[in-house]
Amino acid sequence: MLTDLTKLRYEQYMYAHVLRPLGMTNSSYNQPPAVSQRKNLATGYKSNGNEVPGKYFVYPEKAAAGLWTTPTDICKYILEMQQAYRGKSSKVLNQEMVKLHVTPYKNDVAMGTFIQNRNGEKYFDHTASNEGFSGLFIGGLTNGKGAAIFVNSDDASIAAIELYRQYLKSGDNANELSKSLKNDFEYFRNAGFDHSVIKKASDTLSLYHQ
Repeated sequence: MLTDLTKLRYEQYMYAHVLRPLGMTNSSYNQPPAVSQRKNLATGYKSNGNEVPGKYFVYPEKAAAGLWTTPTDICKYILEMQQAYRGKSSKVLNQEMVKLHVTPYKNDVAMGTFIQNRNGEKYFDHTASNEGFSGLFIGGLTNGKGAAIFVNSDDASIAAIELYRQYLKSGDNANELSKSLKNDFEYFRNAGFDHSVIKKASDTLSLYHQ
């Protein structure tokens, strides 16, 4: 429908009206990726450590599975959502539309994201999973906090382990950001993660090329 109305290909419209205004210049919906992009693309890996044939899949369903991005670019989206929610920015969506975007219409499901309450704060989050790739992001709507992590493996537990590893590294002398991360992601400990997970993570990561 978007293409019919705008006369632009989906990836063209999204870059011009969403990605570029947000500063997400290392992201695109090109499927297959443009030749100029390919040198920067990671190789996807299966959970057994084998490469995805052809390095990565090409997805014709661009809106649902076609986004190539980076954690840094996703954080730019998180920051803009936080600013727009407070009425301090409107690079893509104004305050009214952002509030609609993060309003659940069934249980915790909103439009393109999920909503959760943690320690009295409201967060929006989403996981990501394509063949050979997985990740997650989470952002607080009013507290300015957020995180994004992606790995080139379809073993999504690696992303959770890495986030928990950063939690452990923060230590007693952590700066304020790390202290906030420790507070907000305490659920990893409650979910059963402990220091032994880090050794398991090293064993798992050894299956993958650097």
